[in-house]
Amino acid sequence: MSRNFLGDVIPPGITIVAQAVRSDNRNQGYQATAYVRSDAAKVDVQLVVVQLAETNWKACADAVILPLKAQARLRWGKECRDYRIAAMATTGQLAKKPAMQLKVQWGDLPSWMKKTSTAFMQYLPGAALVLGFSEAHQRNPSHEFIVRAAATSPRTIDTVIKAPGVTLYYQALRIPFTLPLGPSPTYETRDITAWNVFPEIASQIAQEDQSTCEVSERDFKTFDHVSRTYSFDKSCNLIVAQDCTEHPKFVITTRKVDPQSFSRQVHINTTSANITICPAANSSFLVACNEEPVLLHSGVSEYEKDNVKIYKNGTTVIVEAPTHGLKNVTFDGVILKVTVASWMRGKTCGVCGNNDREKHNELLMPNHKLAHSCSAFVHSWVLLEETCSGGCKLQRSYVKLNRNPTIDGEESTCYSVDPVLKCMKDCTPIEKTSVKVGFHCFPKVNNGFTLLTDTAVNLLEWQRSSDKKSASEDVVESVDADIDCTCTGDCS
Repeated sequence: MSRNFLGDVIPPGITIVAQAVRSDNRNQGYQATAYVRSDAAKVDVQLVVVQLAETNWKACADAVILPLKAQARLRWGKECRDYRIAAMATTGQLAKKPAMQLKVQWGDLPSWMKKTSTAFMQYLPGAALVLGFSEAHQRNPSHEFIVRAAATSPRTIDTVIKAPGVTLYYQALRIPFTLPLGPSPTYETRDITAWNVFPEIASQIAQEDQSTCEVSERDFKTFDHVSRTYSFDKSCNLIVAQDCTEHPKFVITTRKVDPQSFSRQVHINTTSANITICPAANSSFLVACNEEPVLLHSGVSEYEKDNVKIYKNGTTVIVEAPTHGLKNVTFDGVILKVTVASWMRGKTCGVCGNNDREKHNELLMPNHKLAHSCSAFVHSWVLLEETCSGGCKLQRSYVKLNRNPTIDGEESTCYSVDPVLKCMKDCTPIEKTSVKVGFHCFPKVNNGFTLLTDTAVNLLEWQRSSDKKSASEDVVESVDADIDCTCTGDCS
């Protein structure tokens, strides 16, 4: 909520000063100044509290009240920038019923508030279950608390509470007063046993919890709405999205058919079907399921088998596999969209991210480490082949840093802790790009003649070593990675 300071345009509505008299004549106390501006459309309120002592501590509170929405924000600390809590209340309709929502979000908080909120969150699920709420384990944002209530009768409401790590819900919660809803049909309460007895609210929540990722020629947007600009347009398969649980149900990959054009293949592999979408003439597609062509005839627009549905909508191919966690996958030849079910929250990986509503960990690689650059992240999800016969001529190799930095006062030799893409044996790179990776360094060895030789560990030994997984990153540097190669002979 970006707000202008009302003190720049209107005089203070009220100023209150609380001051203590000290024997050393130093100022001690606070001054609070309030500003109010209202018209027929909205009401603006701002409150600024400052210390009378010469410090830069300040507390700033502001609120906006609209006919169907109210927003408030509290900031405090050095020039009101250290800590922040924001709240927004809205009214409207949910599942065609009068409803309201309260959303509270926060940034960094003082340690005592963190401890209090942590204790409250540990107590909340148990207390809610005692009160009759039901629980659904969902990975909600870690800095957000939402309460939704929809009136189902003048004396009952359907309630949903979404807190970090848990979602609580209650159908037909009785309230001790009558809501001014006017005539309403009799509403019979019943016990909650699962989400399906709470259909409208549950459907609304499930729809909101569905996440969509988009991948196009030059950029991609993750499930958690982080946009990146990067293109890997070579012949290797790229893992777009994958079920990364212990028993994966799907993996979606894409690869360029012709590096000179925008033609791209999409592969959707589930536990019951392997689907391939290939470009064809006249901007159409060839679609195969388990290597059998489908949707071949002009009169056939739909194919369904083993809980997988494939159909066309104009020039777009749509695949639905809800029992596998895929709400739908759409591809129009340019943009690939993947929408996963709500219960896949925090269970995916690939270029589309891990779908956990956290944006700080979007560059997570298969080894569960954060990449130092977008290019390193995308390269980590390239699916390599054993030989170059399939078109992908790349392999992963650890590299040696081409300079000798001084670490802890000693000249050192450094090797990458993560591999980078390099051409296969008997292949020559024809295109490179820069990736940023971490390096672990070893001090050079003194040979007894005051000369420093190379380390006791060479690159080949480092590649074979199992210590790379736990090795520290002493420096982070940009190095060249190969992304296209030409090969002769047996490039195995």
